[in-house]
Formats: sequence, C-alpha cells, structure tokens
Amino acid sequence: MATLKMGSTTVLTDTTLANAVQDNIIRLGTVTTGTMNNTIGSSATFPNGIIRQVKYHKIADESTRTSSGNNPSTGVEFDAVILSDSDVVVMVNATMTMTDTNVDSHSYVYINGGGIGSGAVTAARITNALLYKQTQHMRENYSGFILDTAPGSTNPAYNCWYTVEASHEINTAEYTILLVELCSS
Repeated sequence: MATLKMGSTTVLTDTTLANAVQDNIIRLGTVTTGTMNNTIGSSATFPNGIIRQVKYHKIADESTRTSSGNNPSTGVEFDAVILSDSDVVVMVNATMTMTDTNVDSHSYVYINGGGIGSGAVTAARITNALLYKQTQHMRENYSGFILDTAPGSTNPAYNCWYTVEASHEINTAEYTILLVELCSS
C-alpha cells in the first residue's frame, strides 16, 4: 500500500486523504459571494482589460452621400448594455469613392457617439482630406479606431460623420464598424 508522508505526517494513502488534510480543506469554507448558475451574474467583477462583448456591424451596399452626416444614420450599439465603468474601442473601415464631378474637393471622416462627441466639431477625426483635389472615379480605403474611456451611458451608440463639400458626391462601400467593450474596474 502506497503512502505519502510530509515529515512524520501521513498526507495520502492509496485510497484516502489523511484526516488532517481533509480538515484543512473543510476549513477553507463555503463560497458565499458571487453568482454562477451557468451565467455570470450582475455582481461579478471582471479583471481590468478583459473583453466582455463585441459587436460587428457591416453595411455591404454602397451608401451615397451628397451632404455631411452620419453613416449609418442610427448609431451601432452593443446587443447587451455595457458595465458602467467599461471602456469601448471603436474601429471603422470602409472604401470611399467619388463619382464624376468637375469639382476639386475632399471629405473628412470622424468617429461619433458615446463620450467621443458628434459631428465635425467634437468627434474624433480619423482621416485627413480623403479624395483631396480628385475630380473623378477615385477610390480610397480608410480605417481608424479610438478608445472611448467615458461612453456616457450603458447603451452608447457609434457611427461615422462624413463632411461632404458642395457639389461633391461620395460613396462608401464595405463599411464595417466594430465595437469592443473592455472592462476597466
């Protein structure tokens, strides 16, 4: 029969933990806080920086703009509310084209929403003069991201703001927006 001893104390035999070891395990007690039940309860605390949820949104069809405004017109939100102390990473990617025009023009793209701000005044600009001084059938890809450390609510919405100059028509294709909730407690 095999026996494991630490010093002069028997810790384990081939069939049983020693009484002293069992007593020490029992003394650890019962877990009395937190919730599991196969779902993470609202009282759970997540480590700082862990990804809690991701939202991916894609607009495959071309969207034509002839004036400044948001795309999509209604902001993209997470499927579930975020924690009140979470940060949000917002990433966008798209292709922008300009149709026939005889006007030298350009467009700026901003990330809007949450605690970032809105429009060309307070949002975060991610491009600088796309399609600058181009007059016909030009195509440029753009992407950008920002960390929103103060989303302002547990249900923030995000989109892009495009500035479009007079007599300028832009199209965006394969537009994607990705939201990532990062726990920051």
